[in-house]
Amino acid sequence: MENYADTPGYEKYMAIKRYFCNPKNRAGTPSAITPNLILNFSILFYILQLLIIWIKVFISFLEMHESAFARVLSESGTRDSGLR
Repeated sequence: MENYADTPGYEKYMAIKRYFCNPKNRAGTPSAITPNLILNFSILFYILQLLIIWIKVFISFLEMHESAFARVLSESGTRDSGLR
């Protein structure tokens, strides 16, 4: 087993670990930011980004084919009015 106490940043790492592993800090206090909470928010942010990208792609698809949709709708409208 290696001793990591001599490595730089070890004291800071242990202080952060003691802080996050302390159940008192996770009991609903404003400082209850756990790594799981950060992971959950990052996953939600990623899903939100994907949703925004798909909405943008769908809107650009509609804008690209807007004339074709309008032509189809106008042709079907004249056909329907001719049948009446």
